Amino acid sequence: MPKLVKKFKEIKSSENSKILNYLKVKNFINDKKYLRLISNFPFISKELSFLYLEPNIAKDWDYNKNFPLRPDIFSRSSNTQVWWKCNQKYKNLYEFINLYPKLGKFTHNHPSYKLSISDKIRSDSGCRFCGRIKSLTSRTHSSVIKNGSILNHKFLKEIKDNILRKKIIKFANLLPTTSKLKIEWFCKKHQHSWKQTFYERFKMGRGCRFCGYEKRIYN
Repeated sequence: MPKLVKKFKEIKSSENSKILNYLKVKNFINDKKYLRLISNFPFISKELSFLYLEPNIAKDWDYNKNFPLRPDIFSRSSNTQVWWKCNQKYKNLYEFINLYPKLGKFTHNHPSYKLSISDKIRSDSGCRFCGRIKSLTSRTHSSVIKNGSILNHKFLKEIKDNILRKKIIKFANLLPTTSKLKIEWFCKKHQHSWKQTFYERFKMGRGCRFCGYEKRIYN
């Protein structure tokens, strides 16, 4: 109890004496009740609060996990580690990410994460799922610049699955010819299907083995 009283002495308020008297006659079971109580008192002015100055970022505040802490009692330069909800800023790339079977888990149920308020404002990073998506798109973009994309490539028509073919054509400008994405291909001439990566098909030129036999025979 003395510790709680000592902390409340730091609060500058005209009601300070009333608060101290109130605390002296109360028995707190744990810190949660104390935190609920002090959450009702402003620590900084509204105009200087994180909530007032950064309303767009404050939308990601996880009120359930941070209770009883609120964004209006912190400044934008605070180093306090708090919980944030993922704003899913890469949501427009989820369909592209789902082309990679092993990465599909990163397109849903992004968990809350801990990050200081100042770091959140500075970089708006923290969600590890979004970090993986950002890393993948960054690598593919670099690879497209270096090796070219599969956009308007003649082999696109050989993709067996019609739905998958439409999705790949939609994001063809984001997929490099060196991608390790493995899909099923189909040769209409020999009615033959096989699985192969983009790198093997687009970069190395490998394809239907029966077409390969014919080339070796006639050449």
